[in-house]
Amino acid sequence: MVGAAYGVRRRTPLAGTDLEPENGWILFFFVDPAHRRGGLGRRLLTDALQWLRGHGRTRVCFAAYAPHYVLPGLDRAAYPEAARLLASLGFRTRYEAVAMHRGLVGYRVPAAVRQHEETLVARGFRFGTPSDDELADLLRLATGEFTPDWARAVRQCLAGGAPLDRVALARAPDGRAAGFALHGAYDGMVERFGPFGVRGALRGAGLGKVLLHRTTCTSRADCSTGYSIPSAWIPSPFFRIPVRRCRPSSWCRHGRPSAPGSSFSPRD
Repeated sequence: MVGAAYGVRRRTPLAGTDLEPENGWILFFFVDPAHRRGGLGRRLLTDALQWLRGHGRTRVCFAAYAPHYVLPGLDRAAYPEAARLLASLGFRTRYEAVAMHRGLVGYRVPAAVRQHEETLVARGFRFGTPSDDELADLLRLATGEFTPDWARAVRQCLAGGAPLDRVALARAPDGRAAGFALHGAYDGMVERFGPFGVRGALRGAGLGKVLLHRTTCTSRADCSTGYSIPSAWIPSPFFRIPVRRCRPSSWCRHGRPSAPGSSFSPRD
């Protein structure tokens, strides 16, 4: 084998019955260094795109969450030729991702964060562990503001026996769920942080900072010595996820993606 491109289409719904018939994914491609610069990479990507288009896909994401991914994006510094090839095929960068880690040995919540939480509470915000009755609102927030996969992660975490105090919930003065954060949602890995998010209309108020530190405290209490922030959810200049849109006969126009990742579309 000297090269490959892996294209996939959804056969199992991520949420409900939605098979996302317009979406396809190319999770990775590669060419052996000894066989590069001969057009093999272009041929592999073109064949993958044609295969997806033949299955009715109108938007294609490269190195995005399908769910699950091989790589969380393209490292342009390490693979500049791949970046140029994708750009020449009409892909464009839509999102960035980075893998991060934070040690918890000796961790303490900064005084400034505690003071900011007190300020937010004085304004009517509430922080704490969700009750059973509040879980439906939390899942609506995760699905409506972010992605159904985040709601699924919360459900699977709790259905697997994780304690409710693994979830930090913020409520707005009007009583609605304003943001959430948790750890251990994926495969029971208590050292893995996320998912994590704040309602769009309330971002910039520092809710996320308070939620992150609250979750860090519970992660440390679960005897975790490390703390990982997964790739693809944290903005960063290090990894870029290219996207492309196209018409049936020509690749010419960029469009608005519907979820984290990148896309092409042979219709407009």
